[in-house]
Amino acid sequence: MKNYSILFLVLGLLLFGCISDDSYINGYDAGYDEYGDYEEALAPSAMGSLMKESTYSEDRSDQYLIKEGSISLKVGEGQLEDSLSSLFSILEERNAEISEIGFNDYYDEKVYRLVIRISPEDFESLFEDIKNIGEIKSASTSVEDVTQEYKDLETRIANKEIELGRLQEMYEMADNVEELLMVERELSRVEVELELFKQTKEYYDNKISMSTIWISLTEEKSPVDVQLIPSLEALGAIFFGALGIGITIIVALVGFGIPIAIIALLIKFIFFHHKKR
Repeated sequence: MKNYSILFLVLGLLLFGCISDDSYINGYDAGYDEYGDYEEALAPSAMGSLMKESTYSEDRSDQYLIKEGSISLKVGEGQLEDSLSSLFSILEERNAEISEIGFNDYYDEKVYRLVIRISPEDFESLFEDIKNIGEIKSASTSVEDVTQEYKDLETRIANKEIELGRLQEMYEMADNVEELLMVERELSRVEVELELFKQTKEYYDNKISMSTIWISLTEEKSPVDVQLIPSLEALGAIFFGALGIGITIIVALVGFGIPIAIIALLIKFIFFHHKKR
């Protein structure tokens, strides 16, 4: 009777786990992968103490919000580095963190791209301060309320931990190989699902506790500078044109030079042969 009771408990836990968690696990990958790498070459300017390890506060209200913003600014010619220094001063004053920074020098413009982390309480005020650094090309903010998802996730984690504890007790009670293998399979499944839920909660903790701002700071080059720098297509045309001319000259020299050299040798041979006679 003991064996049957363990078997029924395992089957009950398996059925409950499959019904309650599949939809959440299927949606996990899309959400967690959103926080991707921001791949750029490191900027030449020094970032100093602004590049810090992110720290997250655990104090939260009953509402869980994800705040994000994006802003693109244009500055005058020769003002890019000064504008970047002004931005660094604002970020340091606001105790913001630079998590990523990149620099690109194109033929028509120079661009700094930064990813900033700031406490949600200072998000709006910092965003307004950044607007004053240059001419606004584009700016947008978003606030996502994830309260329901977060609380649901906390409940699922608590339920999985209870389920895991029960399975561990059942593992200790099992008295034959068949029961051990069945409980082990369930233990592995619940442990994997619990780990996925915890990682998803970490993702939400990261996004909720620190807001993110993507900044693009651009200096357009003057038309004279742009015209002085030929495009790759123009450089390619010049190179292949010169190469074609060089090959033509070589072919012409070889084509005409060999017959002339043969004729000259024949004349020389006839001349010396006639002279000896």
